[in-house]
Amino acid sequence: MPQTSRRVYLDYAATAPFDERLFDVLKNASWANANSLYTEGKEAASQLRDARKRIAVALGAHAPNEITFTSGGTESDNMAIKGLARQVSGAGKTHVVVSAIEHDAVLKAADSLKGSEFRITHVNPDSQGIITAAALEDTLARLESAGDATCLVAVQAVNNELGTIQPVRELAQCAHDHKALFFCDAVQALGKTSIELDRSGVDACSFSAHKIGALKGCGALYVRRGIRMPALIHGGGQEAGLRSGTSNVMGALAFAQAIEFAVSEREQAWEHAAGLRSMLLDGIECMNAGYALKPTLAADAVCVPHIVSLLCDGLEGETLVLRLDNAGFAVSSGSACSSGSLDPSHVLTAIGVPKAKAFGSLRLSFGRDTAAADIESFIDVLPEVLR
Repeated sequence: MPQTSRRVYLDYAATAPFDERLFDVLKNASWANANSLYTEGKEAASQLRDARKRIAVALGAHAPNEITFTSGGTESDNMAIKGLARQVSGAGKTHVVVSAIEHDAVLKAADSLKGSEFRITHVNPDSQGIITAAALEDTLARLESAGDATCLVAVQAVNNELGTIQPVRELAQCAHDHKALFFCDAVQALGKTSIELDRSGVDACSFSAHKIGALKGCGALYVRRGIRMPALIHGGGQEAGLRSGTSNVMGALAFAQAIEFAVSEREQAWEHAAGLRSMLLDGIECMNAGYALKPTLAADAVCVPHIVSLLCDGLEGETLVLRLDNAGFAVSSGSACSSGSLDPSHVLTAIGVPKAKAFGSLRLSFGRDTAAADIESFIDVLPEVLR
């Protein structure tokens, strides 16, 4: 099998390579404990406040105290789902409604509430991976007609496998019309779509640093002012009591700078990824190989250009991943977080992909350093990989 002269990384949706522009930020970040009273601690606390303020401004939050630093998207998702769910007085049953295509961190956090007097209800996407306001309205109305109530709705901003963009403002309004809170996992949306938290209508929103080239082990949870939620992690009372643990000042500062880069460069990044996507799909359409490889979504699907989902009829996704790895390409099969599972992607089956075909899924995702030559090389090796 032919190999590239260098490794080509096409799995930015799993994690982005470290942005070397952040080295100076890390070098100048305080190593001290931000809760200490001495001079070094005060400097660390000042840097942490600065990072929080910059993130709030960049993401359009009302105030810095709406931003809580966490260890990443998974913790933020768990904090929101478990902290915002509450039983509704007088309801027959209290439901947490989540989309069927959420990241496992949201789905499993919701499932953990089942033994606490909550019911979990899934709302399904259409065939192109969109949770419509009409579908959510039907679900919430059906629950109410049965004498039940919904306390929390959770729908992600951008799907991590398909790249589909959800109508967050419409969904949030629908949830509020039914007196439910609305949580949005925006991990894949950061740097891809416009984020204006205060105007969005969301009550809580999660983010992760390593998806945009900052450090792993750092994330953030936005919680709209006036909304109270219990702590998930207890200890020294850091992060206004919501998330105890010694503050990750270095991670927070790098995250703030990475967010500013992502926001300011968003349109340029979109245009770059759109060009790569077109090149990839055109190359696949013209290719003659042993097994057919086709886009999962229609050409007019509402999605970010940075994530491309493909289906191969006749080969399993894991086989393709290993063959491409041997050829010098790093890609994933569906969601990297669920690799090793013997079940097909829950996202693909939710949009109606037959189980047999769902096993043959590939996900490619691009970033700032992905070059046109990388896509050309990928297309060149595909015929051999697909034999």
